Amino acid sequence: GCVTVRMSESLSIKAKHSFGVASARHTSGIVVKDSKFLFDAPLGPSVVRWDLEKEERCRQFQAHSDLIVCMRLSPDNKYIATCSSGGEVKLWNTKWSLISHTIAPVQSLFHLAWSHNSDSFLVVSNGLQS
Repeated sequence: GCVTVRMSESLSIKAKHSFGVASARHTSGIVVKDSKFLFDAPLGPSVVRWDLEKEERCRQFQAHSDLIVCMRLSPDNKYIATCSSGGEVKLWNTKWSLISHTIAPVQSLFHLAWSHNSDSFLVVSNGLQS
């Protein structure tokens, strides 16, 4: 199912449509504008910060309680959204301070995508919880 998440002080998720989606994982590295760091989510619940100048891992922290399946930087370079296979959706600033989080009413999340103006993002799952 697809769920649209509107940006606000707290994340709220309301399902509008539901349809099946094949499994995918989208956690390739992201570089925050004017930063010397790359962020990646290797297989698991952690985010790793790599120093691009020193070419080494410089920080790792647990961002979710289960597998991170998607991590995306907003088009305005102000926010990072992450989602996990268990339905956790989290919104971070670019210094990785948690802004808000929620649990999506879905079976399993696969992907998220930002709107062009960064005011919302879409999360995709394999169906709604019954």
